[in-house]
Amino acid sequence: MNNRSTTFLVALAIGLLGLVFVADRAPLVRTGSLVPMGKLLPGLDASGVSEISVRGSNFVVRAVRSEGLWKLTSPDYPASQNAIGQFLGVVSELERRASVPLGSDDSDEHGLGAFGLAPPTAAVSLEIPGGAIQLDIGAETLLEGELYSRLGGEPGVQVVNDAILDFLPVAATSWRSTALLDSGTLEFDQVTITNPIGALELVVDPETQLWKMTRPIAARADLFAVNALIQTLRTARVEGFVTDDPAVAFEPFGLDAPSSSLGLSRAGVPVFGIQFGGSPTNQPGQVFAQLQSRSNIVVVSAGLLDMLRRPHTTYRDHSLATVSPAAVDRVEVRTREPFVLEREPGKPWRIVEPFAAAADPEAVRSLFESVNRLRIVEFTRDIVDDFAPYGLETPDRRYSFFSREDSQVSTNTLLARIDFSGNQIAGGRVDTVFARCQGESSVYTVPYGDTLQLPRAAYELRDKQVWRFDAAAVARCIVEEASATNVWDRTEEGVWTGDLVLNARMEEVMHRVGDLRAVSWKAKGRGSLAPYGLGAASARMIIEFKNGETPRVLEFGRESGRGPYVAVTLEEAEPVIFVFPNELAAYLKRDFFPPVKPE
Repeated sequence: MNNRSTTFLVALAIGLLGLVFVADRAPLVRTGSLVPMGKLLPGLDASGVSEISVRGSNFVVRAVRSEGLWKLTSPDYPASQNAIGQFLGVVSELERRASVPLGSDDSDEHGLGAFGLAPPTAAVSLEIPGGAIQLDIGAETLLEGELYSRLGGEPGVQVVNDAILDFLPVAATSWRSTALLDSGTLEFDQVTITNPIGALELVVDPETQLWKMTRPIAARADLFAVNALIQTLRTARVEGFVTDDPAVAFEPFGLDAPSSSLGLSRAGVPVFGIQFGGSPTNQPGQVFAQLQSRSNIVVVSAGLLDMLRRPHTTYRDHSLATVSPAAVDRVEVRTREPFVLEREPGKPWRIVEPFAAAADPEAVRSLFESVNRLRIVEFTRDIVDDFAPYGLETPDRRYSFFSREDSQVSTNTLLARIDFSGNQIAGGRVDTVFARCQGESSVYTVPYGDTLQLPRAAYELRDKQVWRFDAAAVARCIVEEASATNVWDRTEEGVWTGDLVLNARMEEVMHRVGDLRAVSWKAKGRGSLAPYGLGAASARMIIEFKNGETPRVLEFGRESGRGPYVAVTLEEAEPVIFVFPNELAAYLKRDFFPPVKPE
C-alpha cells in the first residue's frame, strides 16, 4: 500500500469517528430535515412582558417596562423601544422544530455542552404575569437556519429557528437608545451654548412664547434658525458608546478642556448637558462627547458640533421688523411729505393726513409686506448711545405702527417704529442705508433698494379709483390738443351727435371715464410733470356737468408700456400723475384725439 492510499484511509477514519461522535451526542442531527412543531412559546403575549434580562458571556442587559416604555436598568440608560420590541416579537414567534432528549439527567453539563448550552450563548429571562420564562440560546445546528435552545421547565433541548440571533444583544450597549435626547429632555425652554467664539443663550419669552436671544446680547431670535437647531438636537444620534467609567481619564478624548458645550433647561432646571472634545483617530467626521447626566463618553457626528460653533448672528433675527397687519390701526410716516393712514374697526384704510381720501387696499397690503420683507444684511453695531453718526438721530424716514386697543379711546399704542438714514452708503456698503428699530439699541444695515418699496408720499397709497361720476350728468366735453379745440355738447335729450354710431361711442367713453381707475400712481407735483411728457402743451380733456359741479380735467403725456401718463388734480391741490388704462386710451384716440406718438 502506498503513502497516498494510507493518508486517504486515515482521513476517512477520522471523519467517520467524528460523525459517530456527533450522532451519539446530538441525536437530533440523525432526524434529517425537521418539521415545525408549532411555536416554542405559544402563550407568550409580548405586551405582557414587564422585565427582560439577557446574560451574555461577559455582559448583562436588564430592561423594565414602566408606563408602556422600556428603560434599561443594568446599566441605567434610556432604551431603544424599537430594538426591544423587535426582540420580543421574534421570541414570541420562535418555531419549535424538534426536541432532543438528554437522558436521565437533563442537568448534565457534559451533555448540554454538546449543544452549546453549558454555558449558553445567551440566557434570556422574561418576567410575565404569574412567573418568569427562562430561555437559553445555544449553538447553531448543522442545518442552516436552526439552533439549539433550552426552555426552563421542559426536558431536553429544543431546536428552533435562528431568527433570534439578529436581535439578541451582543454587548451591554446593544439595547441603548441612540437618540442624543431621550423622551424626558425633548421639551425645554432654554438653550445655552459655549464655543471658542463665546457664549449663546436662547430662551422662550414667557409673554410671546417665542424664542429670543439673551446672550451675548438681548435681541430677537431667528425662529427658523432656532427651530432648525432644535430639530437637529432632537434628531441627533449617538454613533458609538465608548465608556461608562466615571473615573476614566478625559485627556485622550480631548475632554479635559472641552472645546464646546450644550445645555438645555426647562423652567430653570437643567435637563440635559453635553461637552465636546476631539475626534477619534482617522475619524474627522466624528467627535468624542461626554453626557454629563450619565458621565459616559460617546461618539457623535462632527456636524452637530459645527452647528453649535456657528456665530451668534446665525440665530439672530435678520428681519428688520415683524408687523402684523391685523394688529395695526394707524400708520404714521414721517418723510419730506408726512402722511397718516388710519382705519376704524370694521372699515377700510383711509388717508387722513395731509388730505382725506380712501386708501388702496392692495397698496396698504404691499406696505406691510414690504416692511416684513426688509432684511438686515449686517448687524452694524449692537449697543449705540449716539445715533447721529449713523444719520438716525434725525432720520430721513420714519414709519410708525400703532394699535388702538379700545375703539372708544383715542390713545394709540406703539407697536413698531423703523427709522432709516438718508445715506445710501452705510458702513462702506454701496446702496445700503442704516436702520434702527424702536426699543432696540442696535444699528443695522439694510439694502437701500428694498426701502424704496415703502411709500414716501400719501398719493402712492390712495385708492386707484380716480373718481366716479354719473355719465348722464355730463353736459359738455372739451378736447384740446396743440392749437385745435373740439367741443361736444350734450342736448337736453342726452344726444351728442346725430351720428347714432358716434353717439353710442360717446356714451360709452363718458361711462368709462366716469368710473376711471388708475393702473398705478407715479408721481405728484408740478415739478414732476416734464419727465412724463406733461406740460403747457399737453393734450387735455375737460368734462363739464349740468349741475355746475367742478369740471374734471385730464392732461395727457407720453406713452408708457401700460398706457399714457396722465395728470389729474384731486384732493392734494397739486397734479398727481398716473398711468391711464390702455383700453380706455384706445377709445379716446379713436374718437377724440389724433394718435399720441410714443416716446
